[in-house]
Amino acid sequence: MYTERIFDFAAKNAEGMYRITVTENGASRSLEIAPSNQTNDCYSVSKLFTATAVGFLYDEGKISLDERIVDIFREELPAGADPRLSLVTVDMVLRHAWGIAKGFLDIDQEDGAAYETLYGTGSDFLKIALSARLPLIPGTTAVYSDAAYYLLSRIVTRKAGVELYD
Repeated sequence: MYTERIFDFAAKNAEGMYRITVTENGASRSLEIAPSNQTNDCYSVSKLFTATAVGFLYDEGKISLDERIVDIFREELPAGADPRLSLVTVDMVLRHAWGIAKGFLDIDQEDGAAYETLYGTGSDFLKIALSARLPLIPGTTAVYSDAAYYLLSRIVTRKAGVELYD
């Protein structure tokens, strides 16, 4: 009953809301109010949930901070991936020290339409992230990037066996 009232309220007052999940008596139910797009910017709030999920996986022994990205995404590595990518660990990505020299995959700063030309895709963000040129030695310099947390979200999905959202 409580959940239905919340869903009804959310549907009537849903400007800017895409989905709501309510947990009541240990059971969760979700309502999709409007479809979101792949590049919807939710700013840094998603980073908090992503880092928390990495922490849960670490506590459960399902992930090591020393794991290399190339080992996690071996099947997805694009041809011609930067050789320095083989040095990048989960810890480096968490600390934004994975070797990029500027913000990357930041839809507030970059022209997403250019991704198709630059990376051969405008929608496969894992391919785009794994195609990044790494001018800095991984682990040496922190450079903030939305791509870091995108990679972490995909790592969580891979290690947990469910989408990060779930």
